[in-house]
Amino acid sequence: MTVTARRMLEHVDKLGLHPESLAADKAYGSGEFLAWLLERDVQPHIPVIDRRQIRKPS
Repeated sequence: MTVTARRMLEHVDKLGLHPESLAADKAYGSGEFLAWLLERDVQPHIPVIDRRQIRKPS
């Protein structure tokens, strides 16, 4: 899912538009995607996915 969002933002950038912020739902809240946004000076407004509480099946 974040691959599509990255492509969209890269395309928008080529058009000369540079968003200052991005809002999205929790599905986009991976650390990797959030870091990618911050590297491009885009302020994310996205809930972070907390995987510490996910239990692995026994």
